[in-house]
Amino acid sequence: MIDICSSYVNEHNTTFNVNKTVCMKFFLNYSKTKDSYPEIFLDKRAVGWVDTYCYLGYDVNNSCKKYDDCEINRKCHYLKVKANMLATRFSHASDNVKCLLFKTYFSNIYCCSLWVVRTKKIVEKIRVAYNDCLRIIFKIKGPHSITKELATRRVNGFESLRRKNCFSLNKRVFSMKMRQYKTL
Repeated sequence: MIDICSSYVNEHNTTFNVNKTVCMKFFLNYSKTKDSYPEIFLDKRAVGWVDTYCYLGYDVNNSCKKYDDCEINRKCHYLKVKANMLATRFSHASDNVKCLLFKTYFSNIYCCSLWVVRTKKIVEKIRVAYNDCLRIIFKIKGPHSITKELATRRVNGFESLRRKNCFSLNKRVFSMKMRQYKTL
């Protein structure tokens, strides 16, 4: 694979940024031994090995034990920070504007279709955070039904949003022409 990348670089007169390139080994069993990491060179420079890497705002880790709990907790925090920022800046906006802002900022929870979840508790946590964002932006107080509020404003609930994202990913993967991607 490295040879293919190197030949591509030579053919297209480009370069690799070896400082930003990393390698990650995924462990199926939970034994980690540092001596099992081979040295990989790119443009005659060694590429470093990492256990976690942040790619496009999503933390990828090499441990099957961690799953995506840390990422989901981080996303919960991010959602609430974003909701408080929007509520502060657009506190005097109309409900239509707030609804548009909510759909824009919260309808795409990046990589939720890739999350591996062990328990219902962690999914419940992000669902509650999503619902709290609606409460924060629209200043909903008291024991109002969030399902009713979502339906009134024609906004997808978290379960529906996640289901649509999973279906969209599945559809894109299986519509690819290349056979190696169909095996995913």
